[in-house]
Parts: sequence; structure tokens; C-alpha cells
Amino acid sequence: MLSLVLWSSLAVAEPLKVLVLDLQAENVPESTARILRDEIAVDLGRDARLDVLSTEDLRRVVSVEVEKKALGCDEQSCLAEMGQALGARYIVHGSVALLGSTTIMHLNLFDTAENRSVTRETAEAKNADQLLPALRAALARVRGRMLGEPGAPAMSVHEDAGPSGLAIAGGVTGGLGVVTLGVGAVLMGLATPTFYNMTPPPEGPAPEDRVAAQGQGQLGTGLLVGGALIGAIGGALFAIGVMP
Repeated sequence: MLSLVLWSSLAVAEPLKVLVLDLQAENVPESTARILRDEIAVDLGRDARLDVLSTEDLRRVVSVEVEKKALGCDEQSCLAEMGQALGARYIVHGSVALLGSTTIMHLNLFDTAENRSVTRETAEAKNADQLLPALRAALARVRGRMLGEPGAPAMSVHEDAGPSGLAIAGGVTGGLGVVTLGVGAVLMGLATPTFYNMTPPPEGPAPEDRVAAQGQGQLGTGLLVGGALIGAIGGALFAIGVMP
């Protein structure tokens, strides 16, 4: 009876095996993708409940591409075949890409027992200092899914949590400036033909019409100046709001 209890305890304590595949690199150097793959393996490997292998470990025995061709399987079933052959319950794979100045990482957690993807995570970084913290935050959620931990970790302060309140205020203010400029331009356009028509009455505009056009032009000029100022303030607020 005692031996059965000890065996059960050891079985429960046995680490969960995870295989980390290479990241697909798009518009980023292959060396960056390799460094991020190694960071994924190292970060997950810090948890004693996980036994982590990477494709670098796998290459010591056989090429991943040769293995896939030998198995004659599609991507989903191949992942299951490889994972089961290595005794890995989960496979982490994904991609890293550069979009403008933002690095985007997609992580996919594949369950070989269920033969399906069980979670997908995205991490974004606007500069090199944000890259690893964003990746580790996404990995924390992936690890929680593998280990069945309830809830999800709070979003990293470096992750893109959407536009800030200051950026939104700047966008609204800038939009108001553009609208003001537009109204001023319309008023100027309406006033110009009458104000600059020097033909005397009755062929030309009446004095009161010329006075009205002058006032309309002055209002349009004021709106143009005010709109430009409001737009500049909005642009400055937006720029401050989106700064990392």
C-alpha cells in the first residue's frame, strides 16, 4: 500500500513535457527568431513543473523537416505525431514579425493529447526594451493554460493596452481643429466673391452685402487661425499619449 502511495506521488510530481518549436520569422532576422525561441524555452524551463525541449534539442537527433516528411502528415497531425513521439503533451510554436516599428509575436499552444490548439497569445513591443517583458507576459498566460491555473496574469505594463486617455483626447482635439479649419475655409470661400467685387451698385453688391461679406470673412479668418491652433494642441497631446 505504501509503495502504491509513493508511486502515485512520483507520478503526480513528474514534470509536464513541452516542445518549443522555431518561430517563423517575417521581416526580422533569423537570429532574432532564434533568440526569442531560446528565451521561450528558458522562461518556461524555469518552472520545475515543466520539462522543456526545443527544436535545437530535437536537431541533435533528426531534422524537424525530415521528420515531418517522413511522417507524411499535415501541420496539425504532424505536431501531434512529433509531440507524442517525444512524450510531449504540449507544443509551443508561433511567429515573430516586424510591422512598421512594432514587433509582433504570435504564440500558439498545441495540445497533442487533444490534437488541437488550445490557446493563442499575442505580444507586441514598440522597441527593444519592451520585447522581452511583453513576451514573458504572454508566456505566463501560456504556462497558466498548460498547468490549469485559474485566471490569467495581469497585463504587462509594456504590453499594448490600447490608446491612452491622453492620446484619445489629442485625437478628439485634433479632429475638432480640422472641423474648425474646414468651417473657416467655407466662410472665407463664401465671402470672397462679394467682398472683392469692386463693381459699384446696381451691377455690383450692395453696401450692406459688402459689409456682411467682410464680417463673414473676418469670422472665417478667425476660425482658420483657431482651428490651426486647436489642431496643433491636439497633435501634441496625441504624440505625448502614444509615446512609450
